[in-house]
Amino acid sequence: MDSLIALQQQNKAENARKNIFTFQKYKNRLTNDVSEESSKKEYERKYSIGLTFRKDLEDGNGDTKIRVCPELSVVWERIKREKQVNEARKMAEQLLQEDSICQTVDISKLPNMDRSKIWFATTENGIDIRPGVLSGGNEPKAVRLGDDCVHALMAGRTGSGKSNALHVIITSLMYEYAPWELHINLADFKIVELSKYGNVHYEEGDQSYFAAAPHVEKIAATDSMEYVLSVMYDMYEKMDTRQKVFAALGFQKLSQFREHYGVALAREILIVDEFQQMYELATPKQADKINQLIKMITKLGRATGYHLLFASQSMSGTVRADVLSNFKLRLCLPADESVSTMVLGNRAAAELTGNESKGYLIANGEGGSENYNLKYKVPLIKENEKDGTGDLVDALRENAILARKLGYQKNLDFYREEAVRPLWREENGNNSSLEGDLERFYHNTRDTVEYEKSVEDYLLLGDSCVYTRTNGKNTSLEYIPLLIGDRKNILCMGDSIYQRAYMIELLALQYARRKEQNSNYIVHGDSAVRGLLKLPGFQVEKELGPKDITRIIQGNYKVRSMIQQFSLLKKEERVLKNLPESSRDIVWRYYQSGLGADGEFCFKKLRSITFWINGYHMLGDLMQEWGQRGNPSMEEILKNGTNVGMRFILFGTKAADLPSAVTRGFEYRFLMSNDESNYTKSGMQYPKEYKEDILRVRVMNEALNRQKPGLYILPQDEKLVKMFAVDIEKHDNRDREFFKNIS
Repeated sequence: MDSLIALQQQNKAENARKNIFTFQKYKNRLTNDVSEESSKKEYERKYSIGLTFRKDLEDGNGDTKIRVCPELSVVWERIKREKQVNEARKMAEQLLQEDSICQTVDISKLPNMDRSKIWFATTENGIDIRPGVLSGGNEPKAVRLGDDCVHALMAGRTGSGKSNALHVIITSLMYEYAPWELHINLADFKIVELSKYGNVHYEEGDQSYFAAAPHVEKIAATDSMEYVLSVMYDMYEKMDTRQKVFAALGFQKLSQFREHYGVALAREILIVDEFQQMYELATPKQADKINQLIKMITKLGRATGYHLLFASQSMSGTVRADVLSNFKLRLCLPADESVSTMVLGNRAAAELTGNESKGYLIANGEGGSENYNLKYKVPLIKENEKDGTGDLVDALRENAILARKLGYQKNLDFYREEAVRPLWREENGNNSSLEGDLERFYHNTRDTVEYEKSVEDYLLLGDSCVYTRTNGKNTSLEYIPLLIGDRKNILCMGDSIYQRAYMIELLALQYARRKEQNSNYIVHGDSAVRGLLKLPGFQVEKELGPKDITRIIQGNYKVRSMIQQFSLLKKEERVLKNLPESSRDIVWRYYQSGLGADGEFCFKKLRSITFWINGYHMLGDLMQEWGQRGNPSMEEILKNGTNVGMRFILFGTKAADLPSAVTRGFEYRFLMSNDESNYTKSGMQYPKEYKEDILRVRVMNEALNRQKPGLYILPQDEKLVKMFAVDIEKHDNRDREFFKNIS
């Protein structure tokens, strides 16, 4: 009898498992909601791999090439001076035909297209959100984010299946829309759930690949409010640019622009899980900024194709009522009556009990009337945590493979606090490190450095803490160009010995790779920078003390100025007669070695000279001495030195210790400081929420990151402290006394 009962229970459990509404069952029905009539009307312009488009290809009719439009900043820079709409439209037409502007995707490369139900729709007129199937039915039914419902809000109590519902919505979007139709941005304060879209590996044949959803642009798996705010601000900036472009071209909204130019310009959606934690973690000023950004995004989103989907367990203490009103589409899983009423406008979600207490969702996009409630059954995203398989992994793999076969690639900006890499790779270890990244980065930038005369090198800064756009090749790591020009010296400010030690090593690791192209001089060998002598691969030409610093720096500057003057004059040997006799041989020799294949002289052909100095006081105290008896002044050397292959890297604590004339000579500013005056003097906004492990970067007089200073996370590394910090501590106490004795 007991065995019979056990068998009945086993059969009951097995039948229950078979009857679970899984995502695999649901996925195959996604295209069923698209009728032939609507597909013909909406997809006939062939902006994506659509149903009609697929049929045309089978018949041998359709054009297989899709023009993918990037963000419109490059268009705006070219057309913003045009006063006439017709002229602006003509110029934009020419730009969008250039291969360097618009990427072309040829979908004829795809095999077995008739068997694939993927990327079948366009976002020209909106985004279809698919939470599941209507209760009592079998087919997916979309609720649209578009001109009417622009933004969405989702809520549900703990255990209601909110995370699963989010995965269903995101995965459905990935299957329905091509990555050039929709860009997805994710923020997850729980860090775990949404980070899955950026860290799946898979194998195909004998090749191993990193599978990140090609739709996803940014993942913020962090509780760093600085990063999340920067993601939202970047979103607003791009929206603002789109709005300006549309206005200049005489268009009201995204669909008009796409129809006129026949290009695919993606809609963007920002999905934030547990968004109430933004307000819990934010300072009062940050909370105000969040509300301001949300308000601006909701205002411009309709016309520009930008949408928000915020999900939360609790609604208390979050978005203000006036901001909340912009989220017209409401989605609510089982919840308390107060939450249901606040989100939906009615108590329907509180009535999801019993068998409907999990896996069901109410949607309302009509202002809260119960008559417009849509009740959904949400499919289950099945995952196997042990072997890393499941529906989500399959979706990422399918989308990544398809994008790779089409040659459609874009960088993913992914910030995870637990994934911050050290500067150094451990001995006999395989873990990723900044040191390892340098090898790839160095080779990827060599061609650019060689052919761009204004760029001496690129400095890799590591993983970005605040999202910033870059224009690099083959890398999503953050970097800045090290330019040639007036005042392009580097000033590093840090309050603690550890911060300055980090900046010294970060730069020195990269200068160690330039040993054939650069000579390093350490100024005052007892200072912290003497630790550079211990850095593997870092070669020091000479340690400079009080007696020879002036002679070396001014001597090099004089000779190189003569070479520059000679290269600008008629390149004939008789010009040498105008130079001092003692300098003729060296000037002529350097000039000959600096000639390029085009016959033009360039200092990049010569070995550059870099002076590493710890302590501000030397330059300040030497200001009066230098410049006397016909010698060039320190201000002149700092201004023009980088034009003739000389650069200063200066480390210290307070910008106030430097005379303004000296400070102006350092247009690259690296800050790890809690001193407000350092930020003020460097033209940066002072961060009220200060973190010691964040590096802030600003290049003066350069449009770097659109006036937003880049922020970079400090890798955890005890090795650098042992190497540099002890010398720094000793040096700080005698810095002023030492420089007083220089004569």
